[in-house]
Amino acid sequence: MYMLENGKMDVAAYLRHVKETKERIHGAIQRVPIVTLPAVKVKEPDEKEEHPAIEIIEPPQIMNGNITAIDILQMVAYVTGISVIKIKSIGRQSEVVRARQIAAVIIKELTSLSYPSIGRLMGNRDHSTIIYSVEKGRKRIESEESFNADYTQIKNMLLQRKEILNMNTVENILQERKKIHGSFEQYALINNMLIDIIRKSPNYTKLTDTERSSLDMIISKVTRILSGDPHFPDHWVDIAGYATLVVKSD
Repeated sequence: MYMLENGKMDVAAYLRHVKETKERIHGAIQRVPIVTLPAVKVKEPDEKEEHPAIEIIEPPQIMNGNITAIDILQMVAYVTGISVIKIKSIGRQSEVVRARQIAAVIIKELTSLSYPSIGRLMGNRDHSTIIYSVEKGRKRIESEESFNADYTQIKNMLLQRKEILNMNTVENILQERKKIHGSFEQYALINNMLIDIIRKSPNYTKLTDTERSSLDMIISKVTRILSGDPHFPDHWVDIAGYATLVVKSD
């Protein structure tokens, strides 16, 4: 198309064609809309994905034989599967309200906390809200079998744990005292022998009530020396104390 009759190229026509082609291309490019893609953050190898905190629900560890409101909340969470965080939250889902009412009733029954104190503990609620929860919960205990079952189970588990802890505490106390005072069986045997000797003595009837009471306590301390730790200082100090009481009473 750019060849002349003499067989040579029409250079001028070719150049016009190139110019027109460039103008068409550049015009088309200018009419194409510019699309801006959102920046994509590339996660570095040491970056960790954030996950919401998950509360681990475990039974309470009751300390010193005293059931606290926190113990009750933890036991309610353990049995119902509704976390303490949810119980304290503003959530109004039926299962959350149910757990909250069980907790309110048991806290009121097993602790000395006032309604305002319970309200502060359970998400800073007004005392009137807690009163309503307790009243509603007690009605549900009487009318709803499943509600009553969870309430009874939770309360019994708390009381059983308290009883077991108290028994362990008593046993620990007895074991500690056994190291100082000796076994109770040995103590009783020695003490009865000494008391029998003293009360059969000729001067026993001549003693005053104060002297007899003091002598009985002295015999008890002597028995502890003979059956338990003979070097425990309190035994000897107590003997001197009871003897002094007799002197001061004259």
